[in-house]
Amino acid sequence: MAIDAAGFDWRMPVLGWDMTRLAWVAVVAIALLVLALVSIWHASRHSRSAKVVWTVVAVILPIIGPIAWAVAGRESRRTRANR
Repeated sequence: MAIDAAGFDWRMPVLGWDMTRLAWVAVVAIALLVLALVSIWHASRHSRSAKVVWTVVAVILPIIGPIAWAVAGRESRRTRANR
């Protein structure tokens, strides 16, 4: 068992998942958010207001927002290469 000094069982199911799985989902969500925010603010073809909107979307929808940015908002490699 994974019981710490305080007596908390870290493998206690939360909504059917143990704490380890929830921690990994949180790590992935944070990594996606950071990568999306860096990409959003380095994008040159978008206006500042569009970047703010994408930032809000990415923060409010932690996994879906960054994926939406990667699919719909991000500059393609061809666009960057043609500059």
